[in-house]
Amino acid sequence: MTSLFRKSFFSLTEARYSAGDLSFAVAESVKSAAVRVTSHWKMCQVSNSLYLLKLIIMNSIVNLKVSGNLFDSLDQLKLIREMKQLTSLDIYYNQISDEGAKYISEMKQLTSLNISVNRISDEGAKFISEMKQLISLDIYNNEIGDEGAKFISEMKQLTSLNISDNEISDKGSKYISEMKQLLLF
Repeated sequence: MTSLFRKSFFSLTEARYSAGDLSFAVAESVKSAAVRVTSHWKMCQVSNSLYLLKLIIMNSIVNLKVSGNLFDSLDQLKLIREMKQLTSLDIYYNQISDEGAKYISEMKQLTSLNISVNRISDEGAKFISEMKQLISLDIYNNEIGDEGAKFISEMKQLTSLNISDNEISDKGSKYISEMKQLLLF
């Protein structure tokens, strides 16, 4: 337990402590957290894990990974949206729809977002494109078409973008190719 307080990264799946075992002192030292539900947990425990995260370390986390939890409601996103100090959110491989993208787009402090492998369409891409503070966006393997590519191409502040494996034709690719500010690796 003592080593937990010295870490700047904390994973609820690694710690496996109950609420009574964790102290609010964690909130001052933890800057990153990962919440991953193992396959034998029930879906309702995702919400419980995020609620525990909120109670204990919500005010100190700036980097959050909640990938692969297959969220099936907006309740989890509502909790995450309350984390006003988050600058980096990794929420790939969930079941986030356009409505979920709208919730995420309200997080005006985010500078890095990985929302890949979800169910984001052109409408969700429009919401995400309104995040004028984002400099890094991973939105690959969604359902984005040419219209969504056009919305994303208007994000002139982006320096890093992965929009592969979507439903973008040559027309949409042309919009993306005009993003001269992107750093090529």
